[in-house]
Amino acid sequence: MAVHRRYSLSLALLVSLAPGLSFGAKPSDPPPSSWPAIPGEQEIRQLQLEEYRQREKAEKERKQKEAEEAERQKEEQKAFESNLKEQERLAAAEAARLNQPIPPSLRTITVTVQLENGPKDYEVNVYGWPRRKGPGMQFKYGQEAFDSIPMTYGYLKGDGFILRTPPMVPFVLNPNPGAANLLFTLPDHPDVSLQFFQFKQFDFFPNLDIVNILGYGEGLKDRYRRNIKFIDENSYFLPVDRSVVNQPCRIVEYTLTTGPEKVLRVQDTILFINNTLLIIRFQAPVKEYDGFWRSARPLIYSMVPSTRFP
Repeated sequence: MAVHRRYSLSLALLVSLAPGLSFGAKPSDPPPSSWPAIPGEQEIRQLQLEEYRQREKAEKERKQKEAEEAERQKEEQKAFESNLKEQERLAAAEAARLNQPIPPSLRTITVTVQLENGPKDYEVNVYGWPRRKGPGMQFKYGQEAFDSIPMTYGYLKGDGFILRTPPMVPFVLNPNPGAANLLFTLPDHPDVSLQFFQFKQFDFFPNLDIVNILGYGEGLKDRYRRNIKFIDENSYFLPVDRSVVNQPCRIVEYTLTTGPEKVLRVQDTILFINNTLLIIRFQAPVKEYDGFWRSARPLIYSMVPSTRFP
């Protein structure tokens, strides 16, 4: 018993002298106070809260970036649509500019006309031939029955009107009308033709007033220069009582020199149907004009308005 007591006393003395030592520990090991402590419940909750806040912040930043990207794409789409509308507006403006009524020439001149009671001066605008063709025209043959007998007619469809014509014999519709809207020619006589031109009312000149017809004639002079010669300029002043398709008309006649010893005689029959200007032009070599005109005249003066187009 005494031995055991001395041993216990020595052990107690050793522990009191070296409180930092522990049995089984190596001198190089860190002291127990520096070992990581096991987190408690409060620390775990704090870590979980911090982790949640970080995830929430990351999610918020992601959504913000997505919203910014969506806004950027929206602005790009808006800019694209705005640019597209601007291009459409410019295209429409250009189309309107190209198709707008061609105003009279800014050149206004004084035209002196010899009348029965002496010369008279007129201030006229010079109307140049439009740079663009007018609205398209169509021509077809069809039949109508009279007393159960089928009759063949030609049907000419213009801008807001339909005309019924006799068969255009001996003329043939040419598929290449050139500057005209419709062109009828004689296969064996290429210099003989019947042409139809149509324009909206203000694309050329507005009505059949004498100053406008004089301006039309001056425009032809500008176009053909020394190659044109009017047959009777005083015919402009004939009362507008002649009619085609029940519409008053003006007649302008002239000759055109198209080559050595090659002269054409031309007659322009000018009328308005509703708001459409119609010019019917017949031309033939001057020496053969009368004979060919006898074939063409009934075709022009026998046209009547119609409501059907085959």
